[in-house]
Amino acid sequence: MPLKFSANLSFLFNDQDDLKNKYKAAKDAGFKAVEIGDPSMYDLPAEELGESAAECGIQHVLINTPVGNQCNDWGIASIPSRRQDFKVDLETGIKYAKALNCPRLHVLAGRRPPQWIDTAMDEVYLENMTYAAQRLQEEGLTLLMEVINPAVVLNYYLDSYAKAIEIIKKINKPNVKLQLDIFHLQTLAGNLTENIKSLLPYTDHVQIAQVPGRNEVNVEGEVNYQYILKLLKQQGYEGWIGLEYKPSNGSTTDSLKWMQQWGYAT
Repeated sequence: MPLKFSANLSFLFNDQDDLKNKYKAAKDAGFKAVEIGDPSMYDLPAEELGESAAECGIQHVLINTPVGNQCNDWGIASIPSRRQDFKVDLETGIKYAKALNCPRLHVLAGRRPPQWIDTAMDEVYLENMTYAAQRLQEEGLTLLMEVINPAVVLNYYLDSYAKAIEIIKKINKPNVKLQLDIFHLQTLAGNLTENIKSLLPYTDHVQIAQVPGRNEVNVEGEVNYQYILKLLKQQGYEGWIGLEYKPSNGSTTDSLKWMQQWGYAT
């Protein structure tokens, strides 16, 4: 089965002035699937977005939950004082996922404020994610958690693959999976071959970008993506691979040339 790619609309086609036009641009570029983490998505009516995506024949494969409503929020799943807010945001995410016919919801963990000790956040994060897993299971959705380099999102709570896998095992539900971003994996852990092999059994979505600039995968950098993509195929990965990168010269069209050069289709 060939590898399949989705366009991350938070990073690509930023010459378009709104999300609806990004759908059309992705379709025109040949993509069948898109993903989005941009919180501004929630400023638009869910049903309207769903209709726009359907009109373009575009499949949403991943969205994020809302980031929260305070200026420093990047999710609130690990914040002890905001359990009720978390449930409200989760329901909003579910509403949009259903309207977009999107099967995956990445539940943002939030930042680690210095005044809270880790054990308190560990407890509330597990509690909230267990609750979220049950709610998403009821709706036929997959819950994704992503390990993020705190250098990219300052003080991000979920900054360890060991911690993520431990939580997945504790929740022990088939709809709780890892969102494996190779950019973050390289910057946090390295040893990509062995780490990818060990993490893929827990993974339901992959994202790619070159290190260190987070640009398209064929620019000069630390990761040999021709090898990594072949490894994913050899390991039997059949999920989507999200192009979550910043085009190095600002042009999404130019940044996609590697796909044809390497024998892949949008």
